[in-house]
Amino acid sequence: MIKNHAEYDYNLEYWQQIRTFIKGRKDIQKYLQNVVYGTDADSIRRNLEYKARAKYINFTARTLNALVGAVFSKEAEVKLPTALEYMLYDSNGAGKSLEQVSKVCVSNDVQVGRHGLLASHDPITKLAKLTTYTAENIIDWTEDESGNLNSVVLFIEKDVYK
Repeated sequence: MIKNHAEYDYNLEYWQQIRTFIKGRKDIQKYLQNVVYGTDADSIRRNLEYKARAKYINFTARTLNALVGAVFSKEAEVKLPTALEYMLYDSNGAGKSLEQVSKVCVSNDVQVGRHGLLASHDPITKLAKLTTYTAENIIDWTEDESGNLNSVVLFIEKDVYK
């Protein structure tokens, strides 16, 4: 059986909260239904009344959009070998441009502080592609800490079909 990385278990609830706050009001209200302050009947009643009338202005999503926008406010200078220029328009094998994949990576990195990006090469088609992974979908990893740079040398993806 595959065991989760300790950092994954420690951060998962935090990551899920952030994603909920970014999604907006309906998700926040659903999330708040599971948050209880106090166990006496009066506390529960007051808490439910507060949740029902609470207003939510999504400053979290607005901040995220502004930060991602700031990163991409200047057009990126991309230099690729001729054989990889197709990646500008189809970097993931499904038609997403390199800029679109970059925005997904930056957005996830700003949200939760990490994001997975796997570069692979199909030996049959001889095409490279980039696959992105949210932090929640990488349950374990091993790092190579030699030199000045830490590199992930192995990661295990969450089984999304369970």
